[in-house]
Amino acid sequence: MSINGFKKIVLLGVMAASTSVFAGPLNDYNLILSGDLAISGGSGHIHGKAFIGGDLSGSNPEFGHDLNRPANKNNYTVEVAGDLNAGNSAKFFAGRVAYGGDNNLGNKYECQGGFVNNKGCIDHVTGLDTKKTDLFNQLTSESNYYKSLVSTGVVNNSDLNQSKFVYSGAATDLAVFDISGASLFNSNGWDAILGSAKNIVINVSGTNINMAHNVNLMGNLGNSSIYDNVLWNFYEATNITFNNRWAGSVLAVNAVIDIKNSDFDGSVAAKSYIGNGQIHDYHWSYTPPTPPPVKVPEPSSLLLGLLGLGLVLLGRARRQK
Repeated sequence: MSINGFKKIVLLGVMAASTSVFAGPLNDYNLILSGDLAISGGSGHIHGKAFIGGDLSGSNPEFGHDLNRPANKNNYTVEVAGDLNAGNSAKFFAGRVAYGGDNNLGNKYECQGGFVNNKGCIDHVTGLDTKKTDLFNQLTSESNYYKSLVSTGVVNNSDLNQSKFVYSGAATDLAVFDISGASLFNSNGWDAILGSAKNIVINVSGTNINMAHNVNLMGNLGNSSIYDNVLWNFYEATNITFNNRWAGSVLAVNAVIDIKNSDFDGSVAAKSYIGNGQIHDYHWSYTPPTPPPVKVPEPSSLLLGLLGLGLVLLGRARRQK
């Protein structure tokens, strides 16, 4: 190998290490929590993939209704970094279950998909705490990225029965809106007029946000064809209470979410989730043109590592001559 060839290896290595490919976790998972999933009463159904950074607990949790995935080894559709608990029983409809703490389910669970006696899909694995850190670093970067975007639309809530997010610009990819949590939940109903934009991000301010009465999503926001194109970025919330159905994905990395006897039509990322209802398998499918920054090694240590790798490869090439 020539010195020029070695320099090319180093250059390509530096470029690869400093360039990140953004693939949002809400594109893959239906529910992502850094803490616990605690289902209280009624039904708690997560129709897609789930990552739970704390413990799984509550009555009758069910996972994977909308997934068609074989229960092959390492094909995990539910990952729980903490303990597996269930008051009555837990049901897993697709793939396998990974957990990092204690399995306290006993016989109170069912595995669908050809398992003998509906058992045997649960594996103890390592590394889920590290995965949780990586996921929430990425989700936090994503939330900060969207928060930093300049609002391009107008919030019209002069009529609290027919409030609207209105975009009339020329962009075809993304419309951005800013609103406080109090204003969002003070209205009786919301629609979105998107014009040429395909996707919508609503940045919501406020720490403790409570939907004191039913807030209906109507028009475009109530149409299932747009659920994959809506993101509610509760970037500073610590507590959010939903009193009725909500559509679009929810990004609230520091919040405890409580939903009262209703459903989400979209993916959810939060600190923890209590209450009940169903989370239907819709996803935030937008990929930013400028990816949120991802931490990379310090240039000096990175270059030294690449130089060391290059010298090893160069030595091997010379010995083979």
